[in-house]
Amino acid sequence: MELFLNGKSLGKQRLSAAPTKVINWIFPYEAGTIVAKAYTKGAEICKYQLQTTGEPSTFRATFDKSSLKKEGDLTHLKIEIVDKAGNPVPTASNIITVKVTGAGSLRGVESGEIIDGNVNLQSDTRLSYLGKLVAFIQPIQKKGDVIVSISSPGLESKTVTIAAK
Repeated sequence: MELFLNGKSLGKQRLSAAPTKVINWIFPYEAGTIVAKAYTKGAEICKYQLQTTGEPSTFRATFDKSSLKKEGDLTHLKIEIVDKAGNPVPTASNIITVKVTGAGSLRGVESGEIIDGNVNLQSDTRLSYLGKLVAFIQPIQKKGDVIVSISSPGLESKTVTIAAK
């Protein structure tokens, strides 16, 4: 395994040489990019990268399907807090409000955050956990657009749409 900080190698370590079977590096914090590369017989076989994020700015929202088919169908809307460059901000802990209009209804929101204190799973407001939240949305009409508005104090709001066909 080789670790890079902003393009500079911090050295290679072998898992077989680690007495605890855990490889680690100790180095001072520096904003930027950390890349870990794994090798077998000198050839790179895997690479993983982490990027320092900026301040929370807005949301990225992704439906788990392209459209809703009928009444009773359900979609999960994955909501992530992102910085201005679009990088997820896993340290963000914001109260997020989700409003649904048009041909759909909000069935609930959940983040997995246990300190939230909000036990009403059908509430439209929830504390994010690791910068994430999931909204559960159902169609209430046979056809039309389901419009979802996402907001949080201090962040740029986001609106996404999914068709109910």
